[in-house]
Amino acid sequence: MNTDTVVRTEKKKVMKFLLFLLGCFVLGAISGGMMGFLGDKNLMPVKEKLVEFLSGIAPFLFIACNVILLILSLISYMKAKHQYNQWDGMDEAVIDKIEHQLNYPMVFSNVAVILNLAFFAIMIFFIEANYYQGSFERILEKGIVAIFFLGLAWTIVMNNCTVNFVKKLNPEKQGSVFDNNFQKQWEESCDEGQKLIIYKSAYAAFKWVNYTCISLWVLGVIGIFSFHTGVLPVIFVCIIYFISNMAFMMTSIKLEKL
Repeated sequence: MNTDTVVRTEKKKVMKFLLFLLGCFVLGAISGGMMGFLGDKNLMPVKEKLVEFLSGIAPFLFIACNVILLILSLISYMKAKHQYNQWDGMDEAVIDKIEHQLNYPMVFSNVAVILNLAFFAIMIFFIEANYYQGSFERILEKGIVAIFFLGLAWTIVMNNCTVNFVKKLNPEKQGSVFDNNFQKQWEESCDEGQKLIIYKSAYAAFKWVNYTCISLWVLGVIGIFSFHTGVLPVIFVCIIYFISNMAFMMTSIKLEKL
C-alpha cells in the first residue's frame, strides 16, 4: 500500500469519526431537550400506574418464565439424547449436530438464572412496598422463596446433565459444574479451536457490555429527571462499565508479559 492510499484511508477514517462525534452531539442535544421537556412534566402518575400493573403480573411471570424455559431446555436436551441414541457411531457430522443442540439447554438455563434473580428482587420490592394485601401477601412471601430455589435447582441440574453429556461425547473434557474451578478446568481441556471460540465470544460479550452500559447510562440520566429514580442506577451501571474495562485492560497487560 503506497503513501497516498494510506493518507486517503486515514482521511476517510477521520471523517467517519467526526461524523460519529457530530451524531453524538445531535443525539445529546435531543436527549437534553427531552430531559428538559420531561422534567417539566409530572410523570409520577405514569410511573405509579406502570408499577401497579407490573405488581399484578410479576408473580405469574415469575412462574411462567421458569416453566417455559424448563420445558424448552428439556425439549432441546431430549432431542440431543434422541439424536445420540440414533447415531450409528460412524458419522461425525451427527456428533456436531448433537453438540450444537446441547447449546440450547445451556442458553435457556442461564437465562432462567438471570430472570430468577431479577424477579426475586422485584417481588421482594412489591411485598415490602405493600402492593399485596392479606392472605395473598402471606402466600407470596413463602411462594417466591420456593419458586426462586426451585428455579435455581432445575437450572443447576440441567447444566450438570448437559455438561456430563458433552463429556460423554468428548472424554477429554474435564470439570464439574459443582466445582468452583469448573470454568478454568473446562477451558484447559478444550482444544485450540474451542479456545478460540471462547475468546472470540468473550470479546463479543465485552463489546456488548460496553454498548449496553452506555445506553443504560443515558436511560439512567433521563430517569433521574423524568421518574426521580435517583443516582444509584447510574452508579451501578458505571461500576459495571468500570469493572468490565479494567478487567479487560489489566488482563491484556498481564498477558503481554508472558
